[in-house]
Amino acid sequence: MGPAYSQQNLDTIYGNPKSVREKVEFLNEKKQNYKFMQNDGDYGHATIFTPKGIKSRFHLYWYNYHWVFYVNYFKEFLENGLPKNERWYNKDGSLEREFKYTYDKKNNLIEEKEVYFEGVFFETRLHYNHLNKLIASSYYSSDEPNEFSHWYYIRDKRNNIIETRTVDIEGEDYTIVNELNQEGKVVRVIRKYIPNWRKIEVLQKDLTYKRSVLHEYDYDEKGNKILELNYNEEAARVYSKKIFKYDSLNNLIETTAFFRPSDTTKYRTTKYVYNKDGLNTFKEELSSEEESEYESQRIFYNEDGLIIKNILNEKSLKTVLTFKYQFDKKGNWTEITKIVNGEPLYVWTRDIKYY
Repeated sequence: MGPAYSQQNLDTIYGNPKSVREKVEFLNEKKQNYKFMQNDGDYGHATIFTPKGIKSRFHLYWYNYHWVFYVNYFKEFLENGLPKNERWYNKDGSLEREFKYTYDKKNNLIEEKEVYFEGVFFETRLHYNHLNKLIASSYYSSDEPNEFSHWYYIRDKRNNIIETRTVDIEGEDYTIVNELNQEGKVVRVIRKYIPNWRKIEVLQKDLTYKRSVLHEYDYDEKGNKILELNYNEEAARVYSKKIFKYDSLNNLIETTAFFRPSDTTKYRTTKYVYNKDGLNTFKEELSSEEESEYESQRIFYNEDGLIIKNILNEKSLKTVLTFKYQFDKKGNWTEITKIVNGEPLYVWTRDIKYY
């Protein structure tokens, strides 16, 4: 077999791919992909449809739950390896969405066109400085040509983004400010709102300049995030608090979320254990609210770092997930079968063509 995979790079394709056809197939017609509501589409409930978001959610549920989400697309690449376009399909074979990508001479993505149906599309345009760092983006919908927004990214001398300024069709100015420490880590996120008075027909008393804290962070001497505070903008107070702990190798070993920041007796903790290769082998979640909410996972890998088994314990219910892989001559996986409690239920396939 070719180069080894880790669980972090399942989208990697070794060699020089020309196209990939990827989808999940169901071996039991009674056990299909998860839907929150009966009338949901194939890709779920109220989904913000982006290839990155869909695949991220699919990967998460494929390895960590007994059900799956849906994925079905065809993607073409340029000879330099950059994506050219991709078409996403529903179960009945109909086209759900198409994405087209354009690049500049430096291979920076400068245009992404998301095509819905009958030529209706949503377009994103991106602009870069001489260091190839993103400095501006604009968003436009073909069926509402007068509705748009422009985003401007202000950077410091080290090219860290310190402000993201958004201006919409009404001239409203929303700015997100990142306050950084000496190492360039974000320690505070602030939202500034500047109203456009010219659009107002009737003066509103509450329409004023606003500046509010959204998040605050703290880090240890190694740069690991150890504290996260999230604020309620209207009340100007902390509504959630998270604490993070790490081992000597900077692996995250514990996360604690407090339901009420002022009450440390109400919390939910997630603990992690790793093997010598830094792969997560055990995970458990404990809640102060109710012992029956205890959940755990015991994860097993093959010699190439691929998950081959995940034993789930959730509220006294045990589920065993087993995974079997097939590869092509270049070492790229082409088929993964998901077996739930001994029953093969789902097959995730990739048909890869090469230049």
